[in-house]
Amino acid sequence: MLNVFPDYYKSFKCISSACRHSCCVGWEIDIDEKSLHKYKQLGGDIGAKLEKNISLEDTPHFILGKGERCPFLNGENLCELILACGEDVLCDICRDHPRFRTFLPGRTETGLGLCCEEAARIIIDAEAPMTLIYEGKQVESDDYAEAVIALRDELLETANDVSRPYSERVNSILSRCHLRFPEKTPSQWAELFLSLERMDDEWTALLEKLREADTAKPEPDSRIGNLLSYFIYRHVAGAADDGNIQGRVLFAVLSTYMINLLCAVHGSDKIYDIARLYSAEVEYSEENTDKLMNLQKLL
Repeated sequence: MLNVFPDYYKSFKCISSACRHSCCVGWEIDIDEKSLHKYKQLGGDIGAKLEKNISLEDTPHFILGKGERCPFLNGENLCELILACGEDVLCDICRDHPRFRTFLPGRTETGLGLCCEEAARIIIDAEAPMTLIYEGKQVESDDYAEAVIALRDELLETANDVSRPYSERVNSILSRCHLRFPEKTPSQWAELFLSLERMDDEWTALLEKLREADTAKPEPDSRIGNLLSYFIYRHVAGAADDGNIQGRVLFAVLSTYMINLLCAVHGSDKIYDIARLYSAEVEYSEENTDKLMNLQKLL
């Protein structure tokens, strides 16, 4: 099996209690079958607390407490399960987050998701354009999947070409895929995103301010190119399953554009928080990504 990941992937380490936006708050955490079996075997106080705070309805999950906090997140924002039993006791979601995986014939592509503030910092502040690392060997292939990956890698090469102005790189990517970026004012983009599913009031506030800023004009800095590479790497390969190459490429360009546009309104120093919120509200909502990957239906 071939394993693929960005060069910065292995530099990630959870910052734990230093994190300002804990992934243990506000998210329903599902428990995989193997971990559930392990939890049922634990005794003592931690075993009793697990039994009390796990719901078996639908998919087994932790029952969130006050402020939508995981019941095992203590007052210092540390995980009581890790403190009591070590990291090996974590369920799959807790162990993997914020990592994502794309499974393709003969290969698995892995990366870090922007919804984690430390992952966002690593991705955005990368000093050099993304380089993909390959480990192992691809033992099976699929002609269409190979064609999608070849195109994705070509688009990544274009996105990473810092010798060219950012706008020129974007235009080349759109042209290569026979796409035209929709002409909409900042207010119109804000209205479109406000029409999508939303969870966090902070995200709503960002969009509402954008709605009142029709003169906003994004001025990309070097970090915006890192975001474009991230979105292309993460999302375009999925076309091997659904065939929606154009929709996924346009989603990557639009996502980068929206983060940049919001930075033009709220300040470039907010790029990490804006990117994190965008990812949590859009990338991690299957309903929202599906709508935006079929953008023509919304326009």
